[in-house]
Amino acid sequence: MTTYPTFAGFDSGLTPGLAVIRRLPNAYELVFHKKIKTDTTARLIERIRQIHAVLGPALREYMPVFFAIEEQMGVQVGKRRQHVEGGEAAMNANNAKTVGTQFLAAECALCYGIACDFFQPRSAKVALLGKGGGKAEKKDIQARVLLLTGLKVNQDEADATALAILASQRSRFLRTG
Repeated sequence: MTTYPTFAGFDSGLTPGLAVIRRLPNAYELVFHKKIKTDTTARLIERIRQIHAVLGPALREYMPVFFAIEEQMGVQVGKRRQHVEGGEAAMNANNAKTVGTQFLAAECALCYGIACDFFQPRSAKVALLGKGGGKAEKKDIQARVLLLTGLKVNQDEADATALAILASQRSRFLRTG
């Protein structure tokens, strides 16, 4: 029986998302997807624990060949707002809390010996939609994920799936040994 490789993507935005795909000869199979909700009133360390509670077991179970993590530093925030809840800013594109989730994701991958790297959201959009797709809207990403996998997912899971597809494309260029 042929075993096909898995690839993972992590959307590190306001509400993190995780997706794991299996790359088949002519298709992608979405084998795991989850929007990671955290308690926005909790201390940062507790929120990190909540994210780790999803990341660790999923990475351990699926052991992806490559893990693409969304890098938010330098990304234009655009229409996003920085929310303030309980006197503490929520995880947002350009703050230390979001950067912390990116490093948490990388550390989880490295602990399991999984190759990983950081990618700008535009790279994931192009991987999913092709040339010219770098400025796509969230709904366009969701529609393409539905077309490719047959599954309707929320925005965070769609972004994570786009990153997982990017991981499957970039893994061909990794050096081994």
